[in-house]
Amino acid sequence: MSPAGPDREAPLCITCGYDLTGQPIEGLCPECGDPIWRPELARLIAGGGWSRAWGAFLFGLLSLPGMLLFGIGGVVLGALAIYISSGIERDYLRGGISASARHLSGVGQVLGFFGCVFGLCVGLLWLIF
Repeated sequence: MSPAGPDREAPLCITCGYDLTGQPIEGLCPECGDPIWRPELARLIAGGGWSRAWGAFLFGLLSLPGMLLFGIGGVVLGALAIYISSGIERDYLRGGISASARHLSGVGQVLGFFGCVFGLCVGLLWLIF
C-alpha cells in the first residue's frame, strides 16, 4: 500500500510517472527533473476528464439503440465512444484524469465496441436482405 492510502491516488509526475507524494508543487520531480506544476496540468485538473468521460459513456450507450438505424448509427456513435475513451486513457496515464472518470469512459468504450460490432452486423443484414 502506498503512503497515500487506499482511498486516495498518489500524485504522479506527468512526465515520468514518479510518485510525488510529499513533494512541493513548485519544485522539480526528483526522478526526471521536470517541473511538477505546469499550465497543461492545470487544464487537465480543471476539467478532470469528467465531461469527456460522460461523453464516451453516453456515445457508447446510444450506440446500442443507434445500431437499429441501418447499423450506421451504432457504428458512428460507437466509434466516437472508442475515440474519446482512448484519449481519456492516455490522459490517465499522464496523471491528469481520475480513476473514476477513466472507469466511466471504459464502460463507454466497451458499449461503443458492442455498438460498432452489432451495428456492422445489422448493416450487413440490411444489405443482404
